[in-house]
Amino acid sequence: MKDWLGSILFLLVSAAGFFFGKGLGCGIFLFPATLLVFLLAFSIYGTKRANGIMLLFVSVLVPAHIIFFHFPLRIALPLYVMIFAVYCLSEFLRRQSAKEMAVFLDYIKQAGSASTIEKVCVPALDLIKRLMPDSAPAVALYDKKRNLFQILSAHDEYTGEGVSPDGTVPFENHVYSRVFVSGKPLIVDDIRSHPPYVEGTPGARSGLVVPIVWRDQKSGVIVVESRKLARFSSTDLRGLQFFAVILGEILTHLQVEQKLEANVAELKRTNEAFSSTQKALSNALDVSREQKANLEVLLKKFRDLFDIVQGMSLCRSAEELFSLVSWQLSQRLGYKNVYVFSRESFSKEITLQTWVGKLPEELKDLKGLEKGILLHVLETGEPYLATDVSKDSLYLNLDSDVRCQLIVPVISSNGLWGAVAVDDDVIGGITNQDQELLGVIAAHMALELENKESFARLNVEVNRLRTLLDIVQSFSVERADFEQVAPHVVQMLTSVFNYEKISIFRVEKKEDASFFLRALASNFVSMADLDEYSQKLYENGGGLVIRCAERGEIINTPNLAASSYYVNLSSKSTTSQLDIPILFGGEVFAVISMEKNSPFVKSDEGFFMILSKHLAALVAVQTAIEETKRKALIDDLTQLWNRRFLSMRIAEEQSRHERFGDPASMVMIDMANFKLINDTYGHLVGDKVLKSFASLLSECVRAGDIAGRFGGDEFLLILPGTVQKQAFHLVKRLQSSLEALHVEGVLHNISADFGVATVPEDASSLHEALKIADDRMYQSKVERRRRQEENKGT
Repeated sequence: MKDWLGSILFLLVSAAGFFFGKGLGCGIFLFPATLLVFLLAFSIYGTKRANGIMLLFVSVLVPAHIIFFHFPLRIALPLYVMIFAVYCLSEFLRRQSAKEMAVFLDYIKQAGSASTIEKVCVPALDLIKRLMPDSAPAVALYDKKRNLFQILSAHDEYTGEGVSPDGTVPFENHVYSRVFVSGKPLIVDDIRSHPPYVEGTPGARSGLVVPIVWRDQKSGVIVVESRKLARFSSTDLRGLQFFAVILGEILTHLQVEQKLEANVAELKRTNEAFSSTQKALSNALDVSREQKANLEVLLKKFRDLFDIVQGMSLCRSAEELFSLVSWQLSQRLGYKNVYVFSRESFSKEITLQTWVGKLPEELKDLKGLEKGILLHVLETGEPYLATDVSKDSLYLNLDSDVRCQLIVPVISSNGLWGAVAVDDDVIGGITNQDQELLGVIAAHMALELENKESFARLNVEVNRLRTLLDIVQSFSVERADFEQVAPHVVQMLTSVFNYEKISIFRVEKKEDASFFLRALASNFVSMADLDEYSQKLYENGGGLVIRCAERGEIINTPNLAASSYYVNLSSKSTTSQLDIPILFGGEVFAVISMEKNSPFVKSDEGFFMILSKHLAALVAVQTAIEETKRKALIDDLTQLWNRRFLSMRIAEEQSRHERFGDPASMVMIDMANFKLINDTYGHLVGDKVLKSFASLLSECVRAGDIAGRFGGDEFLLILPGTVQKQAFHLVKRLQSSLEALHVEGVLHNISADFGVATVPEDASSLHEALKIADDRMYQSKVERRRRQEENKGT
């Protein structure tokens, strides 16, 4: 009846989608949306009959929708195919999940009704085979009388060298006996490299052996072999251990039941002679029934445990995991109060994360607790069960209704994560069985937390490496200097780490040997205010940044409130600071300073030290490149700019003249009688004269002027922003200085011929002005020689 009601509801809502959707702008899609929602709902929650009725309605409504709305088939057909595919996928996943659950429940049902050991083991082997299709499972039951293992396997698969023809394995020094005696499971990745291992199935390469133990009573071992190397994982081991516990208890109770039934038969035959024995047997049967009832309760708890563990593996965050554990322990296992204490990450403190039931005020802040079972468990890392809290000296009475309490630690390989606490209002309401179950849940919880922590840590490291790569690539590709790259570095660090404050300072040494920190970039100070911020920081002593620059090493300050050096010049408040020096040429070149509201850890120091070294290396490379460029443009002899650089500057000045119309002058210079000096004193003295002349030019020109060697004994002056009159004035100064120039060992006077041309007075371009200046210099040389000839004649 409910199926018909649900289908009629679907029909009514679909009809509403027809009529209400027709008047809406996107109403044509209202019915497909309604259909998609109901298909998924019926797939998840509906019965087979409900799904059939609904599909019957759909087969009528879909054509009606296409005709009624004049829905184009080229749109409708892919849309409805997509909706039906989503329904089929949902139905497949639901059936697959139900199938996996049915496997486990089917075995519990079969094992509960089994009357012999074989009937218990056969469905167990089938279940293992279904869970591990590519493996060969077997149950090796220990026969104490014959001191050997009896192998039970499906299809007689265990016929290897280690198994006798009658299906037994002697109790010798091999893997079966070791696992049986120690009670510890074993995974063998390669049987051939493990001498104690005895081959069960021909061609086996790896094996998994788990003891069948229930309350210190050993029944044998479960053996699973595979022809693949390293086939079995820790997940397979945990599943098989979980299964072995159930099989062990069933076998134990079955053996007890068989013994009791044998005793009953014997007592019935001797009932008249041994009436007292018959009474004892009756009592034993009552105990057996009680044990069977307990087994049913235990099986239910195992089913709940399976669901809880499966649910934990699906949680996407630690918060979701905490909520699931507390809610499931309360609702499915029936504990009165449940408390989950844990760290959000391994670097943080243990706090109360979630709870179900009554919450005492004292548990909200664990720092206020001075004693109690919880602190004992957190200190020792061992579970603690108080069946009667009134008789337990460790119990801290925070709730008068509590009568028993169990607290289990949550521990992983890295250490203690926290604890799970449950209590009940009945004395003895929590047993050792609960402790075992809660221990499994706590172990899985620790594993999930560890996995999420590892994933988060890996994600942080990946982001850090990606940031480092981006910074290095941007610095290398842009070929910019450090001051240009600094804002980009701050921007990338802010986007990845989201620190409250990030700044990069250039360390400059003043005349008094003190340091001045010039801010190059910051995420909390605008570019226009950086100079003002730098001056204020200098006036306030430089803070922790100046200490980093002075010492040349990392300074990690986890508590800024306790530091007398800390200086805060912004409205943002932080609690910790990390300062990283960038060393170049043996000195601190710059400092990266970061602040946030949680302490910086060692991994932060390591990453930013690597970043510092990369930045220092890039600065070194850029400096070397610039130095190489500069040397390539300097004349080796005179240390003036060479002709290549002069050509570049002429092009730059020409571009500036075209944009802004600024004047510029060109002065071409040729040393007079230089060949005579070379011929008279030699080329070494000639080089000395060239150096002295070049030094004179460098001293006479302004800082913005360019003096260079044009070739041989010719020199060129480029005078930006200089008109013709100013250029002639400079030439007169040079001529006066030449008259006073004397080079040791040279008796001849040192003089030169000059040619001047100005843009725009003499030419429209600097290249034209250069030619005019060269012509005028040549005319000056001719005129000088003519005067010299006339003087000789006179």
